[in-house]
Amino acid sequence: MPGFEATPWFGVLTKAGAPKASVDALSAAIARIVRQPHVEVRFAPLGVGIVSSTPGEFGAHIAAELAKWEEVVKRSGAKLD
Repeated sequence: MPGFEATPWFGVLTKAGAPKASVDALSAAIARIVRQPHVEVRFAPLGVGIVSSTPGEFGAHIAAELAKWEEVVKRSGAKLD
């Protein structure tokens, strides 16, 4: 559809209501791992750019993606069988 861009992304999610301290610790550990040079080198040939974000930033990204694709579905007229 004109005006829409599809970009794949990946992330790590926990169950709703997970303790903030646990979420923050997991987020910090993942951020440390993905910033290591050997990780970036491994993903670069695949065309994967690593972006690290906070849990809040990732939540906002997910919300924006849901809104975007909701609009695509509405404009396309797609229906669930």
